[in-house]
Amino acid sequence: MADADGAESSQEAKTAESSGKPSVLEVYQPDFVSIQVEGQEVKLDLKACASQAAAFAALSSVRSAGADEPILTLESFPGGPDMLKDIVRYMQANAAEERATLAATGQLGVPAGILKVDPGAFRLAYDTENISNYLEAAALLRCPRLMRDTVLAPAAKELSSRSVLSLLERIMQLTTTLVESSV
Repeated sequence: MADADGAESSQEAKTAESSGKPSVLEVYQPDFVSIQVEGQEVKLDLKACASQAAAFAALSSVRSAGADEPILTLESFPGGPDMLKDIVRYMQANAAEERATLAATGQLGVPAGILKVDPGAFRLAYDTENISNYLEAAALLRCPRLMRDTVLAPAAKELSSRSVLSLLERIMQLTTTLVESSV
């Protein structure tokens, strides 16, 4: 049986070589979907975002493959659709960096050292005006990495104790509401 498998693999390699086409190892296939936020469409790679945010993972598990219509409609989102677009770019960049890191170390069938990782590919611009929106978005999307990066941002350290307290109260309300609605 092993000989037959080896013969088939060898035959496929010869066919690829004889056709002049290089054989391609497909490492990642994105799953693009759209979400309607405050009347605007936001496109995202659900596969990349689902690995980082529980809300997108839940959408991924219930979505029908190949659906063209928006898979979710949100009447509002902290910071609006533009902030969601930035968060999606952040998640997709993080997922791409993780895949590139695996490829750079030779774990995805690419020889080690061929690909270089750019750790600064995309970063969110935090300031004292938008930090609360990012924290609320992290809680709504259930994205621990976004929560961690937001809390550790220099802008978060510039907030007054009162602002931090009100933010924490808001995050606790959102978290409690999400937990109660999932039960």
